[in-house]
Amino acid sequence: MIQTIAKRIVVMCLLLISSAAFAQSSMPSTEEINELVSKADEKVTAMEGAIKTAKPLMDRIDPAATKKDLEAASVAHLTIKAIKSKQADAYLLVSLLSILDDLDSDAATTSVELLANQSASLANGERPDPRIMGVLSLLSNARIGCRDISELVLHVTLRYVENEEMLLSKLLSTKGKK
Repeated sequence: MIQTIAKRIVVMCLLLISSAAFAQSSMPSTEEINELVSKADEKVTAMEGAIKTAKPLMDRIDPAATKKDLEAASVAHLTIKAIKSKQADAYLLVSLLSILDDLDSDAATTSVELLANQSASLANGERPDPRIMGVLSLLSNARIGCRDISELVLHVTLRYVENEEMLLSKLLSTKGKK
């Protein structure tokens, strides 16, 4: 999780430096944002599928974790619906980024817990669960999907915020001249 945050900070710094060095970027269109959040919705749905597939294995370890992860996916869907149904704003876009990051880190935690449980079972002489590799693969693919779309949402969010700030600055400087 710390690596993900550090990576995002580096990306934000690079984007801010590049945007200052080059011509100002354009405000993302409603169509661009809606297309991107539709893709995010697909990635969240894939994560839900992976969580539901992992549920029988996770219920033996931490039944509350699956419920929490499915609730986070539900909130992601509601946030995406809100972005699509009204004009996007920075608050909703950042909220979506946060939820996608939570889903990614929760899936990583789930994977580690499943592996640790499997290792403990093997150490006790039990047979390996044949479902474990499939579940881990689904969780890994869903994590990659959430992480990739999150990065694209981050770029659009930074452009959005940059343009809002420029418009606000122009508005305030115009008001000050009157």
